[in-house]
Amino acid sequence: MPLIAGLQALNDSPVDGTRTYAEDSFQWLSWYHGWPVVVAGLIGLLAWLALGTRSDSARLLWLSALLLPSAALYLTQPSIAPDQIWAMRRFLPVVVPGLLLATAWVARQLSLRLRPLGAILAAALVVSAIVLPVQTASALWSEKNYAGALSALRTVCGAIDGRPTIVTEQDTLLPTVIVLCDVPTYSVAKPRRAALADAREALGGGPAVLVTQAPDAIPWEGEAPTPTIGYVQTIWERTLEEAPDKVLEHPVELTLGLVEADGTVVPLTSGGD
Repeated sequence: MPLIAGLQALNDSPVDGTRTYAEDSFQWLSWYHGWPVVVAGLIGLLAWLALGTRSDSARLLWLSALLLPSAALYLTQPSIAPDQIWAMRRFLPVVVPGLLLATAWVARQLSLRLRPLGAILAAALVVSAIVLPVQTASALWSEKNYAGALSALRTVCGAIDGRPTIVTEQDTLLPTVIVLCDVPTYSVAKPRRAALADAREALGGGPAVLVTQAPDAIPWEGEAPTPTIGYVQTIWERTLEEAPDKVLEHPVELTLGLVEADGTVVPLTSGGD
């Protein structure tokens, strides 16, 4: 995966874009919630499984059956691009709530069974479960990811003006154009004339707008134009070996054109002319 290989190169790590970092899944959780929650939560989930076999604690078996299989699957095979904070999406629906619930249960058992030391340990566990996530998120708490992009992309939609659109090179722009501009959209990874002509035909054969972040790769009619729209967006740091704690400024330049029937492209201004 190019993104992973790029992040590895930036960190002077061995470059292997196929690496999943699945062996670090427990470490991921510890970055955001701390090792006390990871350890206590896993103990709680396993305790529910063991105690749930008793007739007077069958409700714990139901909790374990609900949460433990998903936790076991995603902790061993997260099956998601390992860049943070996005990799944590795999754990948010079930694993994180399960660990926090199990941690609260362990804290209660400690306070009931090991007085007075258990109450102290339980309080420390609860404080850890609350303070560590807040501390980890403090740098990003008030910062919006991709702030500054919406108004610029609305300008792009205005230039598209309801026409079918071809997106090249940058697949992440595809869903944005589909949803925000609400137009039929086609992605062309290698924008050669024949491919663009085929995409235009697939979109109905009429006028089609092209949106690209790589204008030098486009078969322009004449020389490549200057970017049509430029903006700066703030993005959360993307990392592989620690929780993100920075907000970065990322400049974006988009070049628009009109695809002709033979696949050549005529420059299009942000005003749609």
